[in-house]
Amino acid sequence: MAQSGKSTAVGFCLESSWRTVPAPAAGTAKTIGRPVTTIHSYTDLVTTDSTYQSVTSVLRPFIAGDVGSWLWLQSGGNGLPGRYHVGSVTSGAATLDRPCASASLSLGVGPLEAPGNPHRFFIVEPGAGILAKPMLNKPFNELDGGFELKRTILEQKQYEGTFKLFADGENLQYLLMGVFGRDIQTQLVAGANQHQFSLNSLGVAPSFSVEEIFGDATYGRLSTGCLVEKLTLDFANTLTAEAQLCAFRQIPNSYPAHSSLTPADFTFGSGASVYPDCIGGNGVNTLVRTAQPIYIDVAQGNNGQGPFVFGSAAAGSQAAFSGGFVTIDGAAYAAELQPGLQIMLERKLDRQLVMGSGYDQGVVSGQELQVTGKLPVVFTDASIPLAGLRHSDVGLNFRLVGGQIGATGQTYSLEVYLPRVKLENVGLQANDNLLVVNATFTARVDPGLGSSALLTLVNSFDSTGVDSLAPGAGGLGGMALV
Repeated sequence: MAQSGKSTAVGFCLESSWRTVPAPAAGTAKTIGRPVTTIHSYTDLVTTDSTYQSVTSVLRPFIAGDVGSWLWLQSGGNGLPGRYHVGSVTSGAATLDRPCASASLSLGVGPLEAPGNPHRFFIVEPGAGILAKPMLNKPFNELDGGFELKRTILEQKQYEGTFKLFADGENLQYLLMGVFGRDIQTQLVAGANQHQFSLNSLGVAPSFSVEEIFGDATYGRLSTGCLVEKLTLDFANTLTAEAQLCAFRQIPNSYPAHSSLTPADFTFGSGASVYPDCIGGNGVNTLVRTAQPIYIDVAQGNNGQGPFVFGSAAAGSQAAFSGGFVTIDGAAYAAELQPGLQIMLERKLDRQLVMGSGYDQGVVSGQELQVTGKLPVVFTDASIPLAGLRHSDVGLNFRLVGGQIGATGQTYSLEVYLPRVKLENVGLQANDNLLVVNATFTARVDPGLGSSALLTLVNSFDSTGVDSLAPGAGGLGGMALV
């Protein structure tokens, strides 16, 4: 029976190292991501409620400081192995995000890990995803003649694709981190952090593991060493983001088997399977697609906001704008921005095939970052066309405000600051309706900011510990905050 494609879940995980364990007899074992700190290794976990969602231990009861940590249940009577988030602690018992057993858990075994950033899953719009493309050489001009193709040569494989999603304060985190390579975090209150993204001086880009789950979640696709090549933010009535990625390796795929040059088929689905040497396999370790992912999409609240909406725009934090959204040569200008505003953040990537990389690309280097976009402005006077024609510096600064972040008293928000853009295509077209100047622009580096763009995101994500990461197995680069 054909699989339904109506549901696609995508999970991003920042790469630093692969943590792997031998597959247990029953079958699963997968953890991909950053190094973690083990708070305690449990051997006597039991459930305390009829829903099997609360656990405790005699040897080491849970404490208030464990809230936010992750319990990796590996085995135990009636247990459902997996990673569980600790949401609250009451009288030594931890309440998890979902049931961890099919019946009363006994002698549960597994580590309690410090709060970290595992896969962050969200639902994407119908689209391509990261597609594998075999690159074939098809020589028609064979020496022995003939009118039909006689030979095809597989030369390399490329893994590229896009994801489109309704953007909110949580699912933008990894995408902005990927395209800028720098995240300066400031804690506002417990549970709410501010992240400032601008281009780092070294051009460092983080790589990700990207897990795609299709249809009924029996089958999936895992891409490693993923770099964000381009991120487009479309400020329509609802903010949408489209990320263009390229990956280093991908399964399902055919790779040499362990300790052999013989190709073998490697799969990624609900059943555990070994994974190839080229992404850290040893012929024993296995991986499976994530079961029952926890989505990070922000729910729509009573104020009608979940994803960011155009009508929720407010003034940004830059003083020169005097409560408005636009400046021309440093002076505030009362522009009326229209839906259709677009910002494209594009990092130039050079991809090369190298000896020993198999069919996959072996070297990817990130070059310059280019910021361009579209600026639709209601025509009220000639200020915008004149600014383009005299090559003026035009600044943009605005903030989209979303819903509440739990009980922190803070709200999700995305602030955009482009201090120095140059306008193009500023002509006003004859129109029998509303007169709008549909300008395009290119952003230049601002000497004071040291970057052409600064995007500030407020959410619940904690990026502590993701700096100074070494490249991971299968990854094309770590991440450094500079």
